[in-house]
Amino acid sequence: MKWRYTLVILIFILFLISSFNNYLNTKDIVISEFNTQKRIVETNLKDIIKYANISAKVTEKTLNESMKKNSNYLVDLYRDNPNILDWNNEEIKDYIGDFDFYIIDENLEIINSSVEKDIGLNFSKYKAFSNLLRERMESGIFVTDRLDLSIKDKILRKYSYLGTYDKKYLIELSINIFEKYPEFKDMDIFSTIEKLKDDYNVVKNINIYRINEDGTDAGILQTTNKDIENYNTNINIDILSSIFEVVKTKKEVIHSIEEDKKVLREHKFIPIFNYNETEFDWWNSYIIELVYDEMKLNFKINDLKKRYVLDILVISVLFMFFSYMIYRLMEKLESLAYTDHLTELPNRKMFEKKFEYYKKEIKRNRENMAILFLDLNNFKDINDNYGHEIGDKILKLVGQRLMHGFKEEDFVARLGGDEFIVILKNFDESNKDIMREKIKNMFKNPIKLKDKFFDISTSVGIAYYPEDGQTIKELLKKSDFDMYKDKNTNKDKQ
Repeated sequence: MKWRYTLVILIFILFLISSFNNYLNTKDIVISEFNTQKRIVETNLKDIIKYANISAKVTEKTLNESMKKNSNYLVDLYRDNPNILDWNNEEIKDYIGDFDFYIIDENLEIINSSVEKDIGLNFSKYKAFSNLLRERMESGIFVTDRLDLSIKDKILRKYSYLGTYDKKYLIELSINIFEKYPEFKDMDIFSTIEKLKDDYNVVKNINIYRINEDGTDAGILQTTNKDIENYNTNINIDILSSIFEVVKTKKEVIHSIEEDKKVLREHKFIPIFNYNETEFDWWNSYIIELVYDEMKLNFKINDLKKRYVLDILVISVLFMFFSYMIYRLMEKLESLAYTDHLTELPNRKMFEKKFEYYKKEIKRNRENMAILFLDLNNFKDINDNYGHEIGDKILKLVGQRLMHGFKEEDFVARLGGDEFIVILKNFDESNKDIMREKIKNMFKNPIKLKDKFFDISTSVGIAYYPEDGQTIKELLKKSDFDMYKDKNTNKDKQ
C-alpha cells in the first residue's frame, strides 16, 4: 500500500513544481509586457523627436532668413525712433506678418510687444535664460533658437534675437509654429508626452529639462506632473546628478531614485542634444526624463504572488482533505480485506500477514511464538438443529470471548467456519496445559440466545515456531494434528 501513498505524494509534488513554473512564467510575461511598454514609449518619443527635427530643418532656413530681415527692420526703426513706446505697433505687425515682436530692456522686462498680454513679463528670475539674454543683448549678433515653448501661452514657437547697436535693448521675434505650419501639431513633443502618459500606464511622469552649458543646473521646461509647475528650477539633487552625468557622457542614463514616501522608481534620462557645427548648443538642447511606475509592476507581481500562494493553500487543503478521505477509504477497504465480516476478527489473510511480520521480528530478537488452533466441538449440531442464523451469532460471541480472554498483544483471528487461530509471542511450552485450561474456562459459562443456553467447548492444538515448522502450512498441520489429539482426549473424558 505504501507505494500508492508515495505515488500520490509524488503527483502532488509534481503539481506544485508545475504550478510554481506557471507562476514564474506568468511573472516573466508580466515583466516582459511592462518592459515592452517601456520600449514602445521610448521608441515613440524618439521617433517624434527625430521626425520633428527633420521637419524643423526643412523650415528653419526660410524662417531664419525672414526673422533676420524683420529683426534688422526693427533695429533700423529703433535707430530712426529710439522712443520704443511711441512705435506704431499695427504698422510693424503689418510689415512683419506672421511674426510677433518683443522689445526687452536692460532689466530683462518686455516693455513693448505686438502681444499685449506679454508686456511686463520679466525674465530676470530665470537665471540661465537671463544670462543668455544679456549675452545676446551685448553681442549684437542675430541668433535663432530652435522650437521652444512660450512661457505664458504654452504654444510651440520659434524665437530669434538681435541686440540694438547701443546694447540697451534686445529685439525678440517669435512665430506660432502651429499656426504657420499646422502639420507640426502632429510632431509636437510637448503634447506627445501627455498622450504617452495617458496611453501607457507604465509611465508615471515625463519631464523635459532645459539645461545650462555644463549640465550643473536645470529647470523643468515641460512636465506631465500636475503637482509641478513648468520652468520649476527646484530640482531633486539626485535628478541633477543624473542630468550632469547625461551631459558629461552624452549617453542615456538609468537610475532608481527615491521619491516621496520612500518609493523607488526607475528614471530614464534621454539626451536630445543639438550642435552648431561642432559646438554644443546647450540652449537648444534638452533632456527628457521618463519616470516609470515600477510600483504598478510590483503590485501586479505581488498580486500574482498572493494569488499563487492562495491557490497553493487552497489546493493543498483540498489535496490533504482528499488524501485523508482516500486514506480512510483505503484503510477501510484494507480493513475489510483483512477482517472477518461476521466476527469482526482478523481473517486468515491478516493472520498470514501477521505471521510473516512476527517471523521477522522473532528472528531479529531471537524469540519464539506459539500457534494455537481452536476448533468448536459439535458446532455442526448447532447449525443443523437451530439454523445458521443462531450459529453465526454464536460464532460472533465466541470471537468476543476470545478477544477479551487474551492479552492485547496476543493476536486472535478466525480462519473460517468454527476454526480460530491465536498467535502468542514468547510462549513457554511448559505452560501449554495451563493455556488449554484457560481457553476452556473462557467458555465455562454457556452462551444465552433467545432464552436458550448453548454449552460451547473447544479443542486446542498448539504448534511452536520455529521448532515445529518454518511455514504457516507446516505449523497449521502440526497444530491441527495436536488439536485432534485434544478433541479425542475430550471425547474420552466424556
